[in-house]
Amino acid sequence: GLFDNARGQSQSDRKIELLWKTGIVTQGRHYTLPIPFKNDEPHLPDNWEMARKRLDSLGRRLRSDDGLKKQYTSAMQDLLDQGYAEPADSQGKPGSAWYIPHHPVISTNKAKIRIVFDCAAKTRGISLNDVVHQGPDYINSLVGVLVRFRLRRVAFMADVQAMFHQVRVPEDQRDYLRFLWWPEGNMDDEPRVYRMTAHLFGGTWSPSACGFALRQTATDLEEEYGREAAYTIRNNFYVDDCLKSVDTPAEGIRLIHNLKRM
Repeated sequence: GLFDNARGQSQSDRKIELLWKTGIVTQGRHYTLPIPFKNDEPHLPDNWEMARKRLDSLGRRLRSDDGLKKQYTSAMQDLLDQGYAEPADSQGKPGSAWYIPHHPVISTNKAKIRIVFDCAAKTRGISLNDVVHQGPDYINSLVGVLVRFRLRRVAFMADVQAMFHQVRVPEDQRDYLRFLWWPEGNMDDEPRVYRMTAHLFGGTWSPSACGFALRQTATDLEEEYGREAAYTIRNNFYVDDCLKSVDTPAEGIRLIHNLKRM
């Protein structure tokens, strides 16, 4: 429509869309989508040293701010408890074991911190983001979402909880998403090696992968939960935020119920 971003897809975008269409796997309530590497198996330099230095500087920051240390430790524990990260064996295959430094981002309107992985951190001039395609842009035009939001009388807002973490990474790619951390945040111990099992905040490809998965949800569950719910997922989301208006409260309640179950 008039308020939607008219964007043509590049050849590499079409290639990635095909990779995801053929490579998407459903496991329980989650999709698994491959990281769209530029080469099938990129060979990366050993960057443990760089990640260790960055961890030590994070450690100094956390030691000097007890509140932040508590929040960071609890956010890290949450990643592990939810299964978004897992312990990794310490070796990994040379060339496909990459360590990502991480740091807190404190959002202005929330008391919560978010752990962001620095996929742009370089070793010998190369970063993880350098070897991955960004992927197609599935983000709806903000103007379009806002215009549609104002069409009806009853409005509601929703968001997808930890959106990037809802989409898993295939087992054979997880060693590219390694990171170092102290178990239970105890900085007197040696740091241990973990790896993400899900797409992460900081990956240049993550918004695209999760946008694809969101649209796939609409396609796969339209029959079960109805056209209105599928339409909402396709047209009323701006990244992970849903802005939707309907004619009556009853209609809104029914729609919210179906969206939650999807």
